[in-house]
Amino acid sequence: MNLTVKQKQSQNGFLGGPKMAKLLFDKNNIEYEIYIEQCGIRTITIKSNSEIVYEDLLEVYYSLETLLMLFDGQFYPIVSVFEDDVEVTCSWIKRTLPSYNSADFMIGTNNTLIDFSNSLCPHILNKWSDLHNSLDLIHKMVLYCLSSVKMPKDMQFAFMIEAFLGICELVNAKKSDFQLPKVPNKESKLKHYFIAIINRYGNDIFEKEIELNEDEFAQILVNSRNRIAHISSKQGRVFLDGGESVMYLKKLSLLYRVVIFDLLGLDYNLYKGKIIKIVNQINEHEITQRFFKKLM
Repeated sequence: MNLTVKQKQSQNGFLGGPKMAKLLFDKNNIEYEIYIEQCGIRTITIKSNSEIVYEDLLEVYYSLETLLMLFDGQFYPIVSVFEDDVEVTCSWIKRTLPSYNSADFMIGTNNTLIDFSNSLCPHILNKWSDLHNSLDLIHKMVLYCLSSVKMPKDMQFAFMIEAFLGICELVNAKKSDFQLPKVPNKESKLKHYFIAIINRYGNDIFEKEIELNEDEFAQILVNSRNRIAHISSKQGRVFLDGGESVMYLKKLSLLYRVVIFDLLGLDYNLYKGKIIKIVNQINEHEITQRFFKKLM
């Protein structure tokens, strides 16, 4: 049984190349051959000579696809899908969840942090498969927050920042040198956890916010979450508007990817320069510049 999926760059663009990766991946004692070829379009082929059920093949594909999304920062639109020699493109697209369609603010070659042809290997894919299971609803929610679903951006941001409670707890469980802070009575757990995670993983991403007023910055993000979660009025508190929500969805997506890459054992120096370049572009935007003045 084999599966072949072809993808393209959004907005009629072309994916770079030529690039390729080939690996043997073992899942539940079944060996899969995975080929990725990219030159203008990307072709992913997964084969197995074993007797398998179709759901097993799909599980391997989506594990690979979600990892590639973390590398690239986006899902690429489908060109065609073949199961063995039968084309199933239309039915595949119909059953694809909306979370696999990236938001416009995530689309662009500049959002790629890691080149799959240099870093993808069976060890990383195995670790991601296990981590993906541990993340469970957290990763599903992150994908929806970074997708093109018809939802207000401030609502997507609220769910995205909320996900970092679970992310912090996961990091605490998996990294012996990270410890969750003790939260004083009646203070926000999310605020304290978020400050801890950005001090561990987000110094390059939130350098300006930390420099200006880290505590106030974290409080504004919590206010933005609370306003949506509790469906409350302004109550005189500062929160993100729609444009600011987009800017910080982009930054939180970077933070999330940095955390995941660390848990996968990928060296930060492999993509640090790209992080800094993307952050500089976000910081230079007039919306972000206007937000910085709130922290002064």
